[in-house]
Amino acid sequence: MQNVESKKLHHFNKYHIIVTFCFFLVVSYVAFFHHNYWTFDIDGYFYLEAGKQILSGDGQNVKIIHAGPGGPVLFAVLDSVLHDGFFAVKLISVLSGTGMVFFSYYIIRNIFDSKTAFLGQLFFTFNPWIFLFAIQAKNEFFSIFLAMVATYLITKKTLRLNNVIIAGCLVGAAFMFRYQPIFILFAFVVFLLIRDKKIRLNSLYAAILVLFFIAAASPMFLYNYYMYGTLIDSNPDFEYVFKSKYQSPELIEEIKQNIANNKPTRIYLVDFDLFLKNYFYNLFYGMPNNLFGFENKVNSSLIPSVLIIGIIPVLVGAISSLKIKLDKTNVIVLIGSAAITAILVITLGNFSDHFFSIVIIPLIIIGILNFKNIEKNFIPLLIIPIFFSFGMSIILLRAPEHFALIWISIAALSAVFFIKVIPKIYRLKNSINKKEDKINYRIKMVLILLVSLILLSNIVYSYVTLRVLSSGDPFISIDDEIRKILENEPLEKTSIEIEEVVKILSNEPEIKESYVGTFYIPYGYYLDSKRVHFFFTEGPENDTIENYITRKNWKGEQIFLSNLNNKPIDRNNLNNPIPDYLIYYKQEGHHDYLTALANPEDPTIPSNFEVLYKSKTGTVLYKIHHDKED
Repeated sequence: MQNVESKKLHHFNKYHIIVTFCFFLVVSYVAFFHHNYWTFDIDGYFYLEAGKQILSGDGQNVKIIHAGPGGPVLFAVLDSVLHDGFFAVKLISVLSGTGMVFFSYYIIRNIFDSKTAFLGQLFFTFNPWIFLFAIQAKNEFFSIFLAMVATYLITKKTLRLNNVIIAGCLVGAAFMFRYQPIFILFAFVVFLLIRDKKIRLNSLYAAILVLFFIAAASPMFLYNYYMYGTLIDSNPDFEYVFKSKYQSPELIEEIKQNIANNKPTRIYLVDFDLFLKNYFYNLFYGMPNNLFGFENKVNSSLIPSVLIIGIIPVLVGAISSLKIKLDKTNVIVLIGSAAITAILVITLGNFSDHFFSIVIIPLIIIGILNFKNIEKNFIPLLIIPIFFSFGMSIILLRAPEHFALIWISIAALSAVFFIKVIPKIYRLKNSINKKEDKINYRIKMVLILLVSLILLSNIVYSYVTLRVLSSGDPFISIDDEIRKILENEPLEKTSIEIEEVVKILSNEPEIKESYVGTFYIPYGYYLDSKRVHFFFTEGPENDTIENYITRKNWKGEQIFLSNLNNKPIDRNNLNNPIPDYLIYYKQEGHHDYLTALANPEDPTIPSNFEVLYKSKTGTVLYKIHHDKED
């Protein structure tokens, strides 16, 4: 009997390979046969161009706001070999996403049985954003892949010195691509220090981890110091200005001046009370809202299409993993910490902003109290989200990819809920006067049904989101999506317009040396032209089109932000470009006087603006004759 069970388990363990292979086939097919233009993944193109500029020797004029130079340089090197930057960056995403799916099983398997690991892998794989970002030419996934391999090594039951060394190197390498892995490092260090009572050995391992992290990230540190006089060339001021809920006009003006001069503000020193107000809003509402979907359907939970409900498996799975006993001490601590937190929220805070603290703070406290009950190698997956949340709350995270580092924790805790908690609840409810085999059969059917519904929901969410991003058409209803499939509507509609505009501009004389003014960055990739970036919101609200395109009345920070998106990037404001062509598409928020550009017949459009193209969707292409007076 044991041999039969062992044989079944052996076959079961192979399923994760099938899942990984199928994921690779699906994302490769979509990435290379259906996502054929640089459309909604424009950040990747920016990083590619930054890397090219660095390799050309003009790195001192490059600024990458939210990432290190590792990704841009890698992309540029691959582009020089493959001569197709879009393919190269997508290939990295496809392979990184596949590697993440593969290691998601082994990370959870380090801690739990193969069934829990397999279900956790399914939840991770079918997370819509894993699929959607695995097909995109962006900068995130390689860094996350490296961090996940490091997590696999740190969560091994028997942790060896070579595991620690390799993990430090991997996190250091990941840090050169994106800065978020620093919180993975913090979590690993704390885990190594508290995992058992071998203080000297644990301290040695923690020191070695940090040492090899620094060694692996040292190329970036040295590059930044040599080029810009700083170890990390990043500034959270950009996020504060555009995304913080609570702001003061005086502080915003000071930050904008500092942005224009490329200087950090250190907001926590200028207005500490306002900094704390935003920080705790981000921590206890902004982040959980965008992670679990309190009111935002673009979220990163287990079931993004259904608001809030995705938080239940995570919290219950975490409570189950803590193995809390309902003894007198735990009950008093739980009720007391919840009561004190609630009182503090009501008296000092804002309930709508901070209500989640009443849930999470008591859970953290009871987790610390029951620390000895936790599976030792499960501790990293429990504390990574904590360090990530407390560290990243200095800014408001919104984009789903920003939460990718903690998806493995969400998948693992959700798997625990379905494999461990639901069967336990079901047995307690139905154990009286029931046969055990009948109970087990019902449990299996319930679990299969629930998991199937979740996975199906996420497949539909993935497809709809891909269509919305690719076509620009909003989601109306499932019936409308089915109609589009039956009528064989093209998935990529934005690319049709790109082709038309690029075809016209490619025939213009000296286009490679010309500046094309546009909000949409990737036009430069297909044209190989220079670019002036416009948000069409810069400068005063009442001005002239001529003044706008010359940036005559723009503020310093507006010119600086435009320069960072120009081609070439102009960190030091050396080029002062004026567009030779302008691509305009009317959008909400544009200055009213600029919306006239959507109508070539408007009399306020300067006479030296020649219309070369107007699409059915409203995109207008102008040629600007600088030698012709208005």
